[in-house]
Amino acid sequence: FGVIGTDDSAPKRLTVRFDRALVEADAVGGLPQGTAISLNPPVDGTWKLTSPDQLVFEPKVGFAPDQAYQVVLSAMGTRWGTVSGTPKLYTIETPAFSVVKASVGVRHREYTDIDLHFSGPVEAQDASKVQLSVRGRAVRADAQQTNSVDRLRFRIKTKDLGEGTYDVQVKADGVRSAVVASKTARGSARVEVDTSIRALE
Repeated sequence: FGVIGTDDSAPKRLTVRFDRALVEADAVGGLPQGTAISLNPPVDGTWKLTSPDQLVFEPKVGFAPDQAYQVVLSAMGTRWGTVSGTPKLYTIETPAFSVVKASVGVRHREYTDIDLHFSGPVEAQDASKVQLSVRGRAVRADAQQTNSVDRLRFRIKTKDLGEGTYDVQVKADGVRSAVVASKTARGSARVEVDTSIRALE
């Protein structure tokens, strides 16, 4: 049993790997008939075989922060039939919802995208609760879409910074978890931006 993700964040996926291929290659992509696997407390998402010997759970949104989950595998459908016995139990614990770090997402000659990473899925509508500043001066930053549910992205135009190296502070104030709205994150992170480095055109 394992998780896909980083130690300071909630898992992005759960994995169960077996010591042999359970199904033929053409059966990969679904959940074999007879399989009994559950998460407690329940999480909206999908279990499926991603290879003949690996079962993966992908949540629809994500896992709640500061929560213990138990995975119970009591039966597994295979090419030989359903295999069952003593249930296998696995436990994971997610961290509290918080700011993890800031990083440069994209460097373009006309702009820099700054990513603010959280320990779990974040409410995208709360981008307005994040402020970026350089040397104590607020910098205009426009929120951008990102494919990652656990981060917010902000775009700073190069003309608003000028050429040089800048220490950008990113501060979040009451940004909500996308899974449990009552859980919020307050904190800040810093990232260095060098606009003198040749960037994407």
